[in-house]
Amino acid sequence: MKEFLGKQVTEEEHGMGIAYLLENNELFYDIGYKVMQNLEETYLLKCHRLKYNGKIKLVYFTKEYVTAETVLANATPEVKERMIARILDAFTQIINLGFLDIAYVDNRLDNIYVDPVTEEVKIIYLPIQIPGVTKNKNTFENELKAQFEMPNLTIPKAATQNPAVIENTETPKQLTIQSLDGRFVFHITDKDFVLGKSRDKVDGEITGNPAVSRVHCKILVRNRSYYIQDLGSSNGTFLNGKKVTMTEPLEIQDGSRIRIANLEFVARG
Repeated sequence: MKEFLGKQVTEEEHGMGIAYLLENNELFYDIGYKVMQNLEETYLLKCHRLKYNGKIKLVYFTKEYVTAETVLANATPEVKERMIARILDAFTQIINLGFLDIAYVDNRLDNIYVDPVTEEVKIIYLPIQIPGVTKNKNTFENELKAQFEMPNLTIPKAATQNPAVIENTETPKQLTIQSLDGRFVFHITDKDFVLGKSRDKVDGEITGNPAVSRVHCKILVRNRSYYIQDLGSSNGTFLNGKKVTMTEPLEIQDGSRIRIANLEFVARG
């Protein structure tokens, strides 16, 4: 067994995969776990939550994969370059999701996995929150540089062109969304805007409604346009009657109707 993230998490083998045993069940981040379960076609390995002697264990099945460490150790220069690019692209996709904390991405090469047939990269993300544990993009890059022995390595800012990761190029107009009962009005300009009921985790707080999740949805600002993205909410987000997912943000137009759980909003702008 190996300690990971100090003494808060213990890594161990688990039959057909790898497991992380939490020393304190309060470290488990339920919203992050739900976010992961709703993500499809991503670079994340699926996380399974189990209990062992009363403690939460996070299990990832890895038998069908090989570690990146093994692949790179035996690779030709051409294959090594291609695999490093794939690994960086995987991390870029995860970072660009915007709502997963990179402090809890296991970026050790022996815990990054590769499909030996397709060369698809799979990353382990732990849905946990540990007070005082933080990691910025520079620190994350430096850890990879040390492992790759590439001092000039940089994770790209964006690797795809879907609405969730397109770079802002101009200052957009203002979008206002207002609840039909007039209780809530939110103004969004040039930054992404998270909505929910957890005051310390959102930009727009929706109070007094238990149907709204702590971190419910996000308004994305991309290329002078606005999109809405669900963040794994319990009761859903809808745009003009269509359910919004985490992986396919929908564009908001002037007059669009937005439903957050059981609250109705109208968009203007």
